[in-house]
Amino acid sequence: MKKAFYFFAVLLLLSCHHASQKGHTVSVRIDPDEAENSIAADEWLDTAGCALIPLADTEKPITNATRLKTHRDKIYILDEETHCLHVFHADGTLDFSIDRRGKAGNEYLWLSDFHATGKRLYLLDHIGQKILECDTLGRFIRKRDIDGYYANGIFATDEALFLVNEGSTPSRRNTIT
Repeated sequence: MKKAFYFFAVLLLLSCHHASQKGHTVSVRIDPDEAENSIAADEWLDTAGCALIPLADTEKPITNATRLKTHRDKIYILDEETHCLHVFHADGTLDFSIDRRGKAGNEYLWLSDFHATGKRLYLLDHIGQKILECDTLGRFIRKRDIDGYYANGIFATDEALFLVNEGSTPSRRNTIT
């Protein structure tokens, strides 16, 4: 009986010690070829009223999606690893991808955010201090310099662009017309 008590006491202490560590990260790698027909989301997520949409393949695979936004019937995914913006139709088929890394006027150094409206797609290049304005098919229209403004996010309406700092709300002070 004493041995069982000590065993559980040591187990409890080790469990508490392990749980109190800060910054402990667990990484899980999934081989998509092996996982493709074996993900049972309903076992770990309440999917009532939801549907899983398999996304089509892209030229550069999505490896580190940092932003996912929807607008009308499109799904926009920003991949920080490849610096690409992928745009999908609602059924998961690929519409287009934007991969314009470089220093030219129609290219970006670091695609940090984007925003889609009914008429335009705006890409924020935080490092290059510019906004690339594209049409809804991803074709470049013009660039807007934002030297002197700090922004790590962007929001747009059909009338104005708003530069956003993390943790703040859009203000007219950081509005570009």
